[in-house]
Amino acid sequence: MSVISNVWDVTANTGGQLLRNAGPIVAAIAISKLLLDLWRKTLGRRRRWVRLYRRLSLGLQLDYAVELFGKAAYKASARDGEGNEVTEYVWPLATDAYLQAIVGDDSIIKRYSLTTTSRWFRPRFKMGSPGNSATFEVKLGKTSFSSLPGEPSDVYLARGASFYEYGENRYLGRPGKYADWICSYTQMGVGRLKPIPINVPADDSVSRLPGNWYVNLSDADKKTVESARAGSVVNTITVSKLPHTNPGVLSFGPRFEEVELRAH
Repeated sequence: MSVISNVWDVTANTGGQLLRNAGPIVAAIAISKLLLDLWRKTLGRRRRWVRLYRRLSLGLQLDYAVELFGKAAYKASARDGEGNEVTEYVWPLATDAYLQAIVGDDSIIKRYSLTTTSRWFRPRFKMGSPGNSATFEVKLGKTSFSSLPGEPSDVYLARGASFYEYGENRYLGRPGKYADWICSYTQMGVGRLKPIPINVPADDSVSRLPGNWYVNLSDADKKTVESARAGSVVNTITVSKLPHTNPGVLSFGPRFEEVELRAH
């Protein structure tokens, strides 16, 4: 009996020691899993959006965007600058951003935009074709319009009772794959805004203006425009080969009241 008792004591003591040692290991595994889940829901998730967005390109099928981001949450019909019917699709990317794609009747992507909706989502993107000197970098929610290079090809200004949108297009020709590279501010996004006041003359019924539209303004109004460009940040980027469309009809990135309407 004494031998059996001794064996039992050794086994029990060893097991107890193992259990005592297992406690910290189990706790470490639980903490690691918690940290991994947290990473996947925050930084990892945001990195995934950037990685998927960089796989988009003009000329791809809508099905490819659906494969990357899932089924679009919102859908609406509109017309491009030549009167052709197009379809707008919008994907909310958690609480980080909105993805918008404009598709023709052939289901080909003709324009796509990314709008940041979180101060924690400020990715950097190269505007233009990689490897060309004409390309420039934009950090969503951070880069101001006054820091963009050169003069814009076109300026988009849409002002209304419930919305304000401002955008600058830089058409880079061959280095930009003959596409429009548009940096804009939309109220669906986040970031600093210093709007161009309504008393600064601009043809709001047109919305698309030449890049040097303000050269004939008074010195005071010119300073107002430059101050607004310096005080406003780019929260939306768009790549487009769509015929020029009044952003008052088809905005760069989704418009708040339209998305809200489609959500009910």
